[in-house]
Amino acid sequence: ANRHRNPPGRLRPQILDNLEVLVNQSDGSTKGSLWNLINKTHTPHGTRLLRGWLLRPLFKKSDIDRRSDAVAELSSGSAALCMVKATGHLKKANDLERLLARCHSMGCDDPSHPANRQVLYEGKTYTKNKVRDFSNLLKGLSQVDMLPNAFNECELSSPLLKNLLRRDTDGGCFPSMLEKLQWFKSNVNLEQAALGQFKPVEGTDAVYDETTADIGGIKADLEA
Repeated sequence: ANRHRNPPGRLRPQILDNLEVLVNQSDGSTKGSLWNLINKTHTPHGTRLLRGWLLRPLFKKSDIDRRSDAVAELSSGSAALCMVKATGHLKKANDLERLLARCHSMGCDDPSHPANRQVLYEGKTYTKNKVRDFSNLLKGLSQVDMLPNAFNECELSSPLLKNLLRRDTDGGCFPSMLEKLQWFKSNVNLEQAALGQFKPVEGTDAVYDETTADIGGIKADLEA
């Protein structure tokens, strides 16, 4: 039972309270807590990540040293200047985790999924909200895709940072998204779609193009 209440690697609630990790013991607020001291995050997903790190701290010395070296490098020298640029992109990236979750649920084909069982009485409004979320997701990913470029001017020494900021096409783990993002920018007018005006760009869908041509021909015949 204890195992289910306290997942592996997570600090027990008693320890969190005694050490005042998230809140203090006097009034239950964050004032004076470890969380209040170190939380300098700029994004919602960064805040959740840091909180998760506090709840599940590293215990292997090699992992601790690796993260410590990365933080130390980002705190001074040329990497710190590059980090300022990276922070600018991150601030414009919206809440990517939640947007990804929403868009994933929108595209779910499972009939048992709540999103597919609900009755939508405001279809147009609901559709606009979906397109708005998808548009914000694409804009956020476009900002994130520029993170490796923000560090082009500095020579990183931390192996962790090198791996995180090197694109997967170069042997790193940063996903290459530019080509896919460019496809959406070229083929989808998200501003019009968010207003409920859905019109695929010519060449995106052959059936739509053929139907549009037929309608145009019929209208011309009627005018004649």
